Amino acid sequence: MSAAGLVDSAGAPRPQGVNPVRAAAAFWGAVVFLPVGMNYLALVLLVLAILARAVLASDVETSLAARWRRVRSHPLCWPIAFLLGWSALVLVLGPRYPETASNAFHVVRIAATLALALSLTRQEAVAALGAFALALAASASVVAIHQLIGLPDLRVGPGLDVWSNLLRADLGNKAISNAVLFALAGSAALAIALDAGGARRAIAIAAFVAAFAIVGWALPSRTGVMILLLAMPLVLIDRWRASARHALAAALASLLLGAALLGAVPAARERLAQGWSEMTAAIAGDVSPTSWGLRLNLYRHTAAMVVERPLLGWGLGGWTSQWRARAPQGMSESNMPHNDFLWMGAQAGVVGMLAVAMLVLACARRAAARGDAVGRLGIVAIAAWLVAISANSAMRDAVIGLSMLWIVGLLLRLLTESRGTLPGWLEPGARLATRARAAARAGFAIERAGDSRDAPATVPADCAGASVDARPAVPIACASASVAACTPWATSAVCSAMLALRSVIASGSCVAWLTCATPAAC
Repeated sequence: MSAAGLVDSAGAPRPQGVNPVRAAAAFWGAVVFLPVGMNYLALVLLVLAILARAVLASDVETSLAARWRRVRSHPLCWPIAFLLGWSALVLVLGPRYPETASNAFHVVRIAATLALALSLTRQEAVAALGAFALALAASASVVAIHQLIGLPDLRVGPGLDVWSNLLRADLGNKAISNAVLFALAGSAALAIALDAGGARRAIAIAAFVAAFAIVGWALPSRTGVMILLLAMPLVLIDRWRASARHALAAALASLLLGAALLGAVPAARERLAQGWSEMTAAIAGDVSPTSWGLRLNLYRHTAAMVVERPLLGWGLGGWTSQWRARAPQGMSESNMPHNDFLWMGAQAGVVGMLAVAMLVLACARRAAARGDAVGRLGIVAIAAWLVAISANSAMRDAVIGLSMLWIVGLLLRLLTESRGTLPGWLEPGARLATRARAAARAGFAIERAGDSRDAPATVPADCAGASVDARPAVPIACASASVAACTPWATSAVCSAMLALRSVIASGSCVAWLTCATPAAC
C-alpha cells in the first residue's frame, strides 16, 4: 500500500480497521506450548482470517495475490511444491493402506504450515513471533515456579493438561516438542545477543541461559541439548566468519563450555549416559524397547525398506505395515520411524528423502549470505529443524510438527526482508541506537513546537514510512522518543517493550496492537 493510502487529506493516519490475520498469527504463536488441538485450531483460524481479510479489505499487501507472490518468491517455494508433487505421484502410482489417507494429510499439513508462515506480511510475522516470546516467558515462569515450590497437575477437561508437559520430561512427544521450542528460542536469543547491546543483550543472554537450564536440567531433553550444541557453534562461526581463527575458536569454546555445563548437571548427565547405554546395547543386539534402542531398530529396518524399493518406496502409508512385519517383539506398536528422512524414504523412495532434504536446506544459503542477526536466526531455525526431524518424526508427528514448523517458518519468512526493515529486537546493533537517538531528538523538537498532531512533517522517519511492510523498526524507534513525537504509535511502543519481555503488564494494550492492520490504526 502506498503512503497516500495510509493518511487522509489532512495528513493524519487513516484507520485501516482490524487485521484478523495478525490476530490469528499471534494466536498461533501464543499457543505453541499448548496441546496439539489448540495448534490445529490456530491453523484453521489463520486460514479463515486470510480468506476474510482478502474478501473484506482493500489492502493490496493482504490480498491473496500478494500472499501468493510472497510464497512464490521465497526459497522454500519450489521444495514445498516438489514435496507435494512427488507425494501426489507416489499416491497415484503406489498401493493403498489403512494409513494412506492420514499420511497424505500430514504431507499436506507440513506444506500448508510452511506456506502460511511464508504468506504473512512482515508485521503479521513479527506479531506472531512477539506472541511466541510472551508464550516463552509464561512457560519459563511456570517451569521456574514448579522448580521452586512445585505445581500440581491442572486439567481443564478430559485429557487436557494445562502445564504437565512443561513440568515433566517423560510425558511423550508434547514434552519433546516443548523442549525443542525452548532450545530453538534459546539459540535464537544467543543469535540476537551477538549483535545487541546494553539491556537488550542482557535480556537475550538471560533468555539463552534460561533455555539451556530448562532443556538440560528442569526438562531434560536429548533432542533439545543436541539443538543447542549444534546451533551455538553455527551462529558463532557466522558472527565471526571474517576471521576463520576467531570463528573456530569461538565455536570450539562454545562446545566445550556446553559439554562442561551439561556434564555438571546431574539430570542431563544421567539422560545422556542412559542414551549411550541404550545405544550400545542395541548395537550389541539387544531388542529391548528402550528410547535409543527402539530408534536404532527403527532406523535399521526402515533403511532396509528404502534399499528394497528405492524408486517409489512402499507407497504413502506403507511404512506401518512394513514395520509391523519386520519389528522385533515388543516394538511393533510404533507408528512412525522417529526420522522424517527415513519416513519419506520408505514411503516415497530416495527421491522422497531428497525432497525432505531440499525442504530443510533450501534457505541455508540465503541465511548464511545475510551475515546479520536475521540471517543467524534463520541458521538457528534450520539447525533446530534438522536435529528435530533426524532424532524424532518432528514433521510427521503433528504434536511436534505444528508448533515447531510454525516458528521455523516465521523465522525463515524474515529472510526475504531487506536489512533495516525489521523491528530492533530482530535487527539489533548500532543501527538501533542511531534510530533511537534520531527519534528522541525529533520528539524533543516537536514538544517545543507544540502538539505533534499538527506537525506531521517533523515526526521521525521511522514513524512515517511509505509502506506497511517497508516501514523500518517503527515500534522500537518510537518507544525511545517522547510520547508527543509518536502519538499515533504510542500503543506500538508499549507492544515493542512487551516483545522485549519488559512490559508484560501492558497486555491489554498489546492485544489491541496485535489486531491492528497498522500501528497507526491503534
